[in-house]
Amino acid sequence: MGLNPGLTKRRFCEVLSLDDASFDDLQASGSLNTAHRVDGRWDPLVAQEIVDYLLVGAQPMARLSAGWHSLGGAAQVLDVSFGEIIERIRTGKLNWIGRYTKASSFASILVNVTTGKGGEISAEMFAQSQGVSFTEMLSFLRRRHSPAEIGQREKGRKDRISLSAAQVASFHENFISFCALGLAVKQGWVELRQQLENAGVAAVPGSPQIYRKTDVRHLLDNAVQLEAEFPMKYSL
Repeated sequence: MGLNPGLTKRRFCEVLSLDDASFDDLQASGSLNTAHRVDGRWDPLVAQEIVDYLLVGAQPMARLSAGWHSLGGAAQVLDVSFGEIIERIRTGKLNWIGRYTKASSFASILVNVTTGKGGEISAEMFAQSQGVSFTEMLSFLRRRHSPAEIGQREKGRKDRISLSAAQVASFHENFISFCALGLAVKQGWVELRQQLENAGVAAVPGSPQIYRKTDVRHLLDNAVQLEAEFPMKYSL
């Protein structure tokens, strides 16, 4: 059995922060095939590699906030399976992931689903989903980099700014936040920042955390190529 005999299902779920239903769904989806040992035990190191891969570039979070959900919570909100949520993260369909510093393994993965259901979204919530401060997002919108609807100013109140589903789609087509870029290319923040500086790539004027996709297209294309040439060694 070697140095790593694996764990029983019960102990495996405890170590990886999985409930029975989530474990069964992962197994049914094929995500844990390479972790299954001949003797019926499970290798936690292989499963943790899945977690580590999903968390590359994720925003560290010390507390939970509106719009953020655990994997299981996000699955309920979007009415999909636990395994489908993981697949959407892996393929970039959910573009904002957080790493909850007070939890471990699968429980440390947080998903922001504020833009996952369509419809209008406030600029504040959209900024949060992209890992950008509300102040920076307002600056970005007011410089007319991207269209937004600005409601009539009320006395004593801030401008009410909202984006339609089409406007959100337009943003994603033309721009990408630094955090979302890190997730897309699977690089840590320090490494990515250095790579951008070395390549002379600058953020949008007035918005240091937002980049034009045309300026970072080489990074995105390279990430797609690497994914095709060196697919993950575990099944998802």
